[in-house]
Amino acid sequence: MTSEQRPARGRPQGGLLVGGVWVMGIGAVFLVREAFGWPWGEAWPMFVILAGVAAFISQLVMNSEGPGLWGLVWPLVTAGIGVVLLLTTTGQLAVSLAELVSNGWPWLLVAWGAWNLVAAFWPGGDTATETDRTDPTA
Repeated sequence: MTSEQRPARGRPQGGLLVGGVWVMGIGAVFLVREAFGWPWGEAWPMFVILAGVAAFISQLVMNSEGPGLWGLVWPLVTAGIGVVLLLTTTGQLAVSLAELVSNGWPWLLVAWGAWNLVAAFWPGGDTATETDRTDPTA
């Protein structure tokens, strides 16, 4: 392999890193499920957690300019939802999944609205500028 064929050192190959995270994560899901003796009916939220963690790492690795705050929040929210679901399905949270959804959906609406308000005022929350909105060639 010549020096022209080798990837540059210092920055990992993003696709391989993300793929490795997914493979390791799937293996970890199976290991944790086996270690705790959970049936799949209780363990399925670990895949939601894995999706959030993998998306977080993808944002860190694949975004050359840095993911910024907004690029990292949704993966963390996804992983957090997975943790709450796992606590619910394994009985660690004293509420059923159906009860959590039926009582929690208004809070999700409030959180979504608050998210949009923060994004409207946070620097970089809305990346379009006034010239972008008025001039389609800009």
